[in-house]
Amino acid sequence: MDISEVWPFATLAALAVMGWIAFRAGRRLRSRWLRVPVRIAGSVSSVAGLCLLVFLSVLDLNCTVRTPAVPSPDGMHVALRSYAEQGALGADYASISLRRTWYPRADEVFFGAGWVDRSGKNHDPAVRWLDSSHLEIRHIDAGVRENRCGQRVDGVEIVCVKVPPTSS
Repeated sequence: MDISEVWPFATLAALAVMGWIAFRAGRRLRSRWLRVPVRIAGSVSSVAGLCLLVFLSVLDLNCTVRTPAVPSPDGMHVALRSYAEQGALGADYASISLRRTWYPRADEVFFGAGWVDRSGKNHDPAVRWLDSSHLEIRHIDAGVRENRCGQRVDGVEIVCVKVPPTSS
């Protein structure tokens, strides 16, 4: 898991910890009309944060496949590719994000149809660096969602190449 993908988990963990702290600190309040609501809010946010954290962890571990990061030739940027396997719920899709090497937040530059074998072989989309400032994404256009191809993200031009679907 990349550092840019940890933020949702850290946010939910912080919510649970802050709820627990509010619950414990509420015991020291003298007035009952303030103590009871603080303890209720603290316990609800702590339990809700923990439940959401467990749910997100299970969902992420079972439904997401991540491939190794693709660093730029100069080492300043990293392209991250992940696949969400929907199973019976719909088509699988791929997401490609781009971030600076030492920056913890990534910008999504592509979202569309894509899948990966259990053996780890990528089928679509293909990612490669043309040079340090151009990232090429080759994908089958399934019209799933508008992507950011052809735009600049953090000084890197995103170049998309639509490949016609092959008939089997």
